[in-house]
Amino acid sequence: GEKLRVATESKTKMVATPATKRPHDTDFKQQRLKAWQPILTPPCVISTFCVIGFTFLAIGIAIMMASRSVIDAGPFRYDDDHDGVAYVSFDWPESTSKTVYVYYQLSNFYQNHRRYVKSRSDVQLSGSSLSDKQILGDCDPWETFDDVVPSNIDEIDTRNTSFSKIKLNPCGLIANSQFNDTFSLYSGKCTTDSDCTSNVTWTSKGIAWDSDKRKKFKKLHRIIKGGLDKGKYTMRITQNFPVHSFHGKKAFYLSTTTWIGGKNDFLGGAYLAVGALCVFLSLMFFLKHKIHPRVLGGDMNR
Repeated sequence: GEKLRVATESKTKMVATPATKRPHDTDFKQQRLKAWQPILTPPCVISTFCVIGFTFLAIGIAIMMASRSVIDAGPFRYDDDHDGVAYVSFDWPESTSKTVYVYYQLSNFYQNHRRYVKSRSDVQLSGSSLSDKQILGDCDPWETFDDVVPSNIDEIDTRNTSFSKIKLNPCGLIANSQFNDTFSLYSGKCTTDSDCTSNVTWTSKGIAWDSDKRKKFKKLHRIIKGGLDKGKYTMRITQNFPVHSFHGKKAFYLSTTTWIGGKNDFLGGAYLAVGALCVFLSLMFFLKHKIHPRVLGGDMNR
């Protein structure tokens, strides 16, 4: 009898206080937190567009002035001859004491292509050697000496020997496609080595950016400290890197820099366009407000 009474009381309590999904009565759960919602009055909107517009115009003008102060020359293509030495004469437009940066440029060369990025052997690049019997499938299409040597080579015929099947070390496209054209800059115009006598001093220190150290392809080649005088110069290039097999193009160019980097009219133009648009909208809102004003909180259908 006692057990039945206890069970009946427990059942009665459970029925009296059923479970509920109602959130607790707090400001956060009942969405009663204090909030601030700005009222976008016409003067506020017009003033905001004016401030944004004139700020962007000022930034755009500063960027355009910095971009127009960059002195550059090029790019100059030199891949007309498939190999050998190329002499490219060009004019440097203005004397400057600023540091001049020399870049090389490759077109139609996709160093981030999936097949190019995967064509390597991490084991070899870590310093370990692989035997000739080991498979280097990750290095496709350059795994053996036979893959690299052209079929029409006359000096060394290795295709009929076992030497052609020797594994490359290192193998793969990444390890065997390092840009290796050599450049020399001379004052004045020259077409032969005997004519090119006044060599321009430059340095290779400081050209390895952080992205270069992470094995990413970059274009900076040399730095000319102290600037260049206005006049004629000749770049002598020994062409070692082939590009005609993939219809590529090779070029070089020279440029100074400013606080925004190199020449970049697009960035300044973008700021000017946004600033002009904001000023234009603020003017339209102002005219609309003066010609057809609407009372704040009034009837929108009037």
